[in-house]
Amino acid sequence: MHLGRCPAGNDGYARRVRRVALYLAVGLVPGLLSAIQMWALDPGLTLAAALAWQVPPWLAWIALAPAVVALAHRFPLERTRWRASLPVHVVACGAAAIAHAAFSWWVWRWIHPFLPDVPPITAIGILARKFALLELLVYASVVAAAHALAWRVAAAELEGRLARAQLDALKTQLHPHFLFNTLHAVSVLVRKGDGDAAVRALADLGGLLRLSLDAAGEQEVALERELAFVARYLDLEKLRFGDRLGVAVDVDPDTLTARVPNLLLQPLVENAVKHGLAGRTAAGMVTISAHRRGAVLELAVRDDGAGPASGWERAGGVGLANVRARLARLHPGRHTFALEPAPGGGTVARVTLPLERAP
Repeated sequence: MHLGRCPAGNDGYARRVRRVALYLAVGLVPGLLSAIQMWALDPGLTLAAALAWQVPPWLAWIALAPAVVALAHRFPLERTRWRASLPVHVVACGAAAIAHAAFSWWVWRWIHPFLPDVPPITAIGILARKFALLELLVYASVVAAAHALAWRVAAAELEGRLARAQLDALKTQLHPHFLFNTLHAVSVLVRKGDGDAAVRALADLGGLLRLSLDAAGEQEVALERELAFVARYLDLEKLRFGDRLGVAVDVDPDTLTARVPNLLLQPLVENAVKHGLAGRTAAGMVTISAHRRGAVLELAVRDDGAGPASGWERAGGVGLANVRARLARLHPGRHTFALEPAPGGGTVARVTLPLERAP
């Protein structure tokens, strides 16, 4: 991840420079190593002659590297996909070795026409076997570099989504309408002479902002901290809705130390309040639950409103889009997230994650 990232244009330029440097390196480094080895093993050969023999053929990898990088992106060797991707890379590595051997033979015949007249297929086979280990190392290095660059970009993207989620949460808390309602509720409490309740409301508002800033930069936090944040948020919403907003919490104590994405529950609860209760005159209930299902953590946020509107799950707003994207980055292929009608009416947002403990 990057702190103090460059502007998008400069960041893209830096990535292009790194990619070009990678292509040049895979063409020059093996050639230089082969030339040094050839020079060291043949005392009668000058270094310049060894370089002339070995460097030009290996420059073919400058052309092969972009194809290998594209293949690495298409078939990544990730934890959940490496078994399907590995055979593809084995075949591609063999094909690259043969193509490079053919190019090397052509270059040597052009540079050194006095070489013995050997059938091309025989010469290519000899060269492919001779340089098999080095070809494998070069191919593996390109794939590893492609993965490293992709993970670096993904980490920067994930950091950006976390920052956006935090800003969205702060925007909700600092939204003029939200602040107006909160401060108006506090002023009503003051006029009623309920100073203790007014102080608690202001403390909740300050605590909500403090919790947001305390967790800044953290990708995942303990569920206990996430629930504390949501509790502050709901306490303030109760000032607005009063007795119309009921809250129930059903959390298995064993899950409190589970690791969850930072600011995961707040947008789910916000949507439950907004879509499940806003606009109703009758009282409503928001239920938050967390349970362990073997090695899986199951979270749910439910409201008893009218239920999801058509297409709501696909739209979902910025908050839910961030939830989907961050879950996909943090737990690719190991999570579920769904919005669905709740039994008996309303909407339930369900999230499942691998059960991992926070430090």
